[in-house]
Amino acid sequence: MTFLLFFTGLFFVAAFYNVVIGSYEEALGGLVIAGIMGGVYLFFRREKKQADEFLRWLFAHRADIERGGASYEGIRITPQTDIRQFRATLSFLFFTTSAPSRFLLSGRHSFIRTGLLYTLATLVFGWWGLPWGPIETVKSITRNLRGGHRITIGDILRG
Repeated sequence: MTFLLFFTGLFFVAAFYNVVIGSYEEALGGLVIAGIMGGVYLFFRREKKQADEFLRWLFAHRADIERGGASYEGIRITPQTDIRQFRATLSFLFFTTSAPSRFLLSGRHSFIRTGLLYTLATLVFGWWGLPWGPIETVKSITRNLRGGHRITIGDILRG
């Protein structure tokens, strides 16, 4: 994801340069692209933070979960609780990476909305990198359209 932040900075610098030389339309285009890329970066950074926080909570409450369950945001979590993750592929020139969603709990989060969002992000940003962009784009879209990566809490706790 650092490549996304790097290219956001490049577009911002290029936009500033275009303001200096008086090319305001080019500057506006660069600022729009930098803004979109920066927003995408912040979104995926927040998703990673939420996933990490959930994993910390999960392992901190491991004993309670294994004994029958613990409550997380009003949802009873047991070893059999189904969770999912979706994936977005992001590419630019020779850089391609995948960004997983936060962990989505059955009964708490909308799988359809999140799956469509990650699929849309992949369709827009995924195929731009060579050679892996198109390959990873197809893999992410296929995974997302099949309902994401399904796993249980017990699977995560077992390692």
